[in-house]
Amino acid sequence: MIARLSALRLLVGHPGMLAILRRAGLTDSLAGLLVNNWEKTFPYAAYQKIIAAVREIYGERGYRALAYRAGKNSFAETFGGLPAVKTAKEQLAQMGDERLRLHLAMQTLAEAMEGTSIQRVEVSLRGLSASLRVDFCFECWDSPLTHEPICYGLVGSARGALAYLLGRDDYLVREVHCTAAGDDFCELEIKPPPEAMRGRGLGQTGFLTLPPDLRAGVDEDTQEQ
Repeated sequence: MIARLSALRLLVGHPGMLAILRRAGLTDSLAGLLVNNWEKTFPYAAYQKIIAAVREIYGERGYRALAYRAGKNSFAETFGGLPAVKTAKEQLAQMGDERLRLHLAMQTLAEAMEGTSIQRVEVSLRGLSASLRVDFCFECWDSPLTHEPICYGLVGSARGALAYLLGRDDYLVREVHCTAAGDDFCELEIKPPPEAMRGRGLGQTGFLTLPPDLRAGVDEDTQEQ
């Protein structure tokens, strides 16, 4: 959770983050928490206030893009230096079985998520694909019923982990279950590149319902930061 907020601060800048915190009714001193630490104590209610503030300031489309990019950027920026992540990356470079590579990459993400939040994450393989189930997801916690998945940051986190650990950014990641949509848990479906390309041909994306005008540039390097 802190990792996601730290990445958001890098995207909007320190003044932008302070504006978000003020709009959320949170004290400026909360900004001191937005560093790379491993505390699990950041309150879910405060995170939801921040999400609401981002929506108010940047609009729904802006929120979706920022949530996705913050999630994607957060893995390398926050977890890339951890010994366990470095070890996993070295192991993945020597593995040839793509199915096992995908499983280890997602398991590494799951351990990072559980180590820095009270979320419970389970990874499983389904044929050539993988699934990432999240209980107590902080992104959609206590969200009004939306009838559609809304965890854009979670999708971004998975794609960021895959890009960092496996060195490729062409996996298809879709949220197929979400508590905001009335499900009991959140779940991502991750397909390897060949399946991902076929999925895109059918109109599926890895961005949930990210608008087309934002989708084109959302994965570009953020040199302007």
